[in-house]
Amino acid sequence: MSLLHLSLPSLSTYTATNALQNYLVRHLLSLKASSRALPPSLILTMELLPTFTFGRRQQISPQDLASLSSMASVIKSQRGGLTTYHGPGQLVGYPILDLKRSSIVPPLTTMKRFLG
Repeated sequence: MSLLHLSLPSLSTYTATNALQNYLVRHLLSLKASSRALPPSLILTMELLPTFTFGRRQQISPQDLASLSSMASVIKSQRGGLTTYHGPGQLVGYPILDLKRSSIVPPLTTMKRFLG
């Protein structure tokens, strides 16, 4: 299985990289829905500007929001996790692949080589 690696070249905002990831996922799903050929699996990597994300089931108090906002951007994400910090020096990777098309093991092994 081939895996493309798209590394964003500079510090990025969470909002921009999340929009790119969502666009790529929507494109993959539209290709699948129309039974067209799918692109190779992709890993999107980047370093983000200081950002705290929190999941859709988590509530943040106004005091915590004010405290976090004084240090970084604070964004409610669509994932289910708790508060997570993303920032310079931290490599973030988003795999975009069709799990029904292949086993998850080869892409994970390849991603591990990319992320080293």
